[in-house]
Amino acid sequence: MKSTSLTTAHRSQANEALHAATHVELTFRDMYLTRADMRRLAASELWQRTLYRGQELLFLASVRVTVRAIYVNGAKAKSAMFTPNTRPIFRSESARFVLYIQMSKEMWEFETTCSGDIVAERVINRFLPELFQRWSDLKAHHAISIVLFTRMEVDLVPGSPLTLPMTGEDTSRSISYRDYYRVVCSAMSSSEAPAIIHQLKQEFREFLKDASTVQASYVDEEGRPQSRLVLSGTPSSAQNGNILEAINLVTTQYAEDYMDRDLVRTGLSVMVISPGTGIFEVDENILRLTTDNIAHNGIGIDLVCFANVLRPADNMLTMTRCVYRQGHCMLHLCFDTRRLLVTHWIYVGLMTIVGHGRLLRLIQHVAIL
Repeated sequence: MKSTSLTTAHRSQANEALHAATHVELTFRDMYLTRADMRRLAASELWQRTLYRGQELLFLASVRVTVRAIYVNGAKAKSAMFTPNTRPIFRSESARFVLYIQMSKEMWEFETTCSGDIVAERVINRFLPELFQRWSDLKAHHAISIVLFTRMEVDLVPGSPLTLPMTGEDTSRSISYRDYYRVVCSAMSSSEAPAIIHQLKQEFREFLKDASTVQASYVDEEGRPQSRLVLSGTPSSAQNGNILEAINLVTTQYAEDYMDRDLVRTGLSVMVISPGTGIFEVDENILRLTTDNIAHNGIGIDLVCFANVLRPADNMLTMTRCVYRQGHCMLHLCFDTRRLLVTHWIYVGLMTIVGHGRLLRLIQHVAIL
């Protein structure tokens, strides 16, 4: 088409079925949006409208959202029509993010990829920096809180003169245990990633010593109560850890989140990093309590495991001995002595390092014994 030349343009009716978006991702930041606000925004600003990637929308002169991605039949598109069948996906770039790191005994074991790193170094030096870098590329500003937790196990010794503070006992294994938690940072901006990683490295160096040091009480020869610091206990395995107790801390903390609401943050996400395989031995009553608390509070839980992926043949004999039954809130796989409960409220990803890259495989459920 040349300048000042005459051109004829014809208008044609587009096929709505071919150009209708199936999903539209909308991002926002530095504001609090309720589900009602999201629904009103979709009904008033998106209904029967053509959207394009990167488009900015203003709702009620205060709510600003950006069209991040458009999908048509599972494929990305530059523009499409928002129809009644289109599903809007709202993503907050200023959410609260709680990271729980399980410091079980596998954290101090060397990985099997011949890199010479222990599992904790993979978490601190490789996984977390990549996670923060991804948030930085998306220009997200999350409020990060990191908590280290573990379960210290102590063998039961009858007649011991020392009295140690314990959380509970496991008579079947002849051990007593105590749960230990360490807050690394609280509500720090994700843009301060170097300071967070530096603080996490310092806490890791001192964690095992601090978790093993307890105030023990005893009675001296004259019958007077005394106390002194002793080193007691070793970290449990990831399978026997206190993962549900740690998750319950979040549900308890944010149970009354409607009071004194943070008006610049939307969304709460919890990520649990474990060196295990995603199978945990827990009490069934605590599991049901955790399921109810998470369902009532609407909190998303992601579990990232750093253990090697098991082949299907490794657990084939186990799976042939179980009976499948659909339950109300979980799937039951019944064994002879204990049940394998597959929960629906947690997603587990198995992290495997391939060379200098990373491969994250998402599995839908996590198994709890």
